[in-house]
Amino acid sequence: MLIASIKKQPQTIPSCVDAVELRLDLNPSLRSLIPLLKKPLILKTSDSRDLQYAPTFFDCDWQDRPLRKDGLICSRHIDHTPSDLSQTFAELMEAMPANIYKLATMAHSTLDALRMLIATRLLRAQGKNVIGICMGELGQITRIVSEHTYAYLDTPTAPGQLSVDELTSVYRYPQQEEKWYGLIGDPVEQSPSHITHNKHCLFVKMRIKKEELSEFFLLAK
Repeated sequence: MLIASIKKQPQTIPSCVDAVELRLDLNPSLRSLIPLLKKPLILKTSDSRDLQYAPTFFDCDWQDRPLRKDGLICSRHIDHTPSDLSQTFAELMEAMPANIYKLATMAHSTLDALRMLIATRLLRAQGKNVIGICMGELGQITRIVSEHTYAYLDTPTAPGQLSVDELTSVYRYPQQEEKWYGLIGDPVEQSPSHITHNKHCLFVKMRIKKEELSEFFLLAK
C-alpha cells in the first residue's frame, strides 16, 4: 500500500496512490482539502471535532486516547531504533486495540533499518498487521522494500521520506520483488546504481561501515 502524505492541495493524485495522509496535528488548515480528496483518508489528529470527516483511519499516538474504536492506526515515533524491536512492537500492540500498528524509529545506521525489516516481516508472517519504518537517510530502504510505505507529493513530512515519483519511477513501487539486491560501502551516495539497476530488479544502496560488515552479513542472511 502506497500512502501519500500531503501538505498542500495537489494538482492531481497519481492513480498508484492507495491512500492519503493529512497531518492535521502539524497543519490544521489542511482540513480544507478533505472534501477535495477522492482517496481513502488517514487523519493524524487528536481533535474530536475531526470525527465529522469519517476518515478511513485515524492515526493515534500510542499514549493518546483514541477518538473512536474502529479504523485506528496506533503509532509510535522514537528518535532511535531500540535494540529489541520485538519488545517495542509488543508494547505498541498492548497500548490499545487497533487495526494497524505503526512503529517509526530513527535509523542511526543501515543495520537499524535491516533489523526493522526483519522484525516487521516476522510479525507480518504471524498475521500481525504492522508497519515498520526507519526515518532518516539511513532508513530509506525500509520505505523502498516494505509492503506498506509512506511517500510525499509536495514536501517531505518525515526525515528520509521519498517522493511518490521517485518511489514509483525509480524503484517501480509497488512492484515488489521477493528478492532484492544492493550496493554496500561507505560512501555510496555518488553511485548511480539505484537508477541503472532497477529496471529489472529491486536494487538499493546501503551505507555500511567497515566495522559493521560482520553484523551486516548476519542480518542479510
